[in-house]
Amino acid sequence: MRKHSVISKNQWQCFCDNYTRQHWGLVVKVDAYDPTLAKLYCEAPPPRLKTMANNLMFQGIVFEDSSFRLELLICLASGEGLFTHRVMHPTIIVTLWTDVGLHEGITIHDKSGGLIHIRFHEPASPELSDNWITRSELKKERFLAVTSKGLFVGAD
Repeated sequence: MRKHSVISKNQWQCFCDNYTRQHWGLVVKVDAYDPTLAKLYCEAPPPRLKTMANNLMFQGIVFEDSSFRLELLICLASGEGLFTHRVMHPTIIVTLWTDVGLHEGITIHDKSGGLIHIRFHEPASPELSDNWITRSELKKERFLAVTSKGLFVGAD
């Protein structure tokens, strides 16, 4: 049975930083639901989730909260480069995990009724994945990482 937990808004910054650190580099699939497309179908069934990305490495979630906007930036990487998706006006962040406490992914809802599902290909244990990769390893391997301060690109 799948379990879930809603993250309170006052914890979003801390959650995004920790989730990024714990799950950086895991392979994910990202699906989206856009309510504006559902309105085009009138009485027909609404479209299913659309896959936006698959088999990419999770690089992080950046939380932006300023006086004029609230948004989340989802960052993924492949051999081709960095893929980003901006969630404008997020309203809810939900974490998903298995019966035994393995993280399966997260769902982000936005103000327009849309949602983004980020799913790990293999459920991950936060205890085992925490601190897998340090900044020195990032620099050595020239990987990308995302923090609340922005994008970090490893250098020699």
